[in-house]
Amino acid sequence: MKTYETSELFSDIANAAARNQKITGFPIKVMLAVWACESDWGTQLTGDFNYWGITCKPTDGPAKFCATHENITPAQLLTFPADERATAVKGRALSGGRFRYSMSRWFASYASLDESVLAYTEFFTKSPHRYQAAWQQFLIDRDEDALLKHICEAGYATGPAEDVELAIEHQANIAHAAEMAAKQTFA
Repeated sequence: MKTYETSELFSDIANAAARNQKITGFPIKVMLAVWACESDWGTQLTGDFNYWGITCKPTDGPAKFCATHENITPAQLLTFPADERATAVKGRALSGGRFRYSMSRWFASYASLDESVLAYTEFFTKSPHRYQAAWQQFLIDRDEDALLKHICEAGYATGPAEDVELAIEHQANIAHAAEMAAKQTFA
């Protein structure tokens, strides 16, 4: 199991999340839970410094075409750009008419870890889309677990959102890393 003390990447992500929290108020634990699930604890990277799976059209900024998996319906696949759809290979059937597709997608690339963390935060806090209600509720109640749950309920990513929820609820190392990074940043 990766910990703040044994994984340089994990501690770097936690420290970047703490610096970001100091500026934006976005909770460290939520960011670490999503990082752990989206990047398989930092082993899967999409684009430069993109541990969050944030997609980006190449016409909208720096982007890289990377292999990934998407848990989506055939109808959802039709909404993807043609070059991404062309790489899709349908895999096993999942619940709700979804399938696991192996494919390549365009993912945002960032110049630094801090730039990536800020972009991830802005994805939830500034974009006028489905996550805005979750963020606005968090600003009122400051409930980190509820924020993560509401982000997942709103349809975060195309993978299993329940994995993200479990990461924050059951991973003591995430809570410990958040605590250590906060001590270092806010001291």
